[in-house]
Amino acid sequence: EWPDVKYIETVNELYRDAGVVVPFINNEASPIGLFTPGDPGGPDIYGHDSYPIGWTCSDPDTWTAGALPTNFRELHLEQSPETPYAIPEFQGGAIAYWGGSWDLEDCAALIGPEAERVFYKNVISFGIAIFNIYMVCAFD
Repeated sequence: EWPDVKYIETVNELYRDAGVVVPFINNEASPIGLFTPGDPGGPDIYGHDSYPIGWTCSDPDTWTAGALPTNFRELHLEQSPETPYAIPEFQGGAIAYWGGSWDLEDCAALIGPEAERVFYKNVISFGIAIFNIYMVCAFD
């Protein structure tokens, strides 16, 4: 059992007692299903992150090998079949590691139209209902 179940149950109850009626949604780091609806203290809607392209702009012509998810629909149906499928954080950018490239052109190439076409359409194919692109940043 999740170690802070009583804490999160208390927080949930305080919000409900204060009149908050919108569904609670969580944001797991990956689709591992550790904290799902029906679990003690669980959210109303299960959500997970996905950053399939990788984290560095220093090699914009290379996506992380094997990164195109193919099983998200099946995982959702196993983990939270009665709720809308949600990805509260999906890759919209990348970072530069210390000493790495921070060339905006490289980042734009990595997370550009080709990546959007492939990865965003892939997510749509899983029947996504709640989708947030995180984080997009531009500099002048």
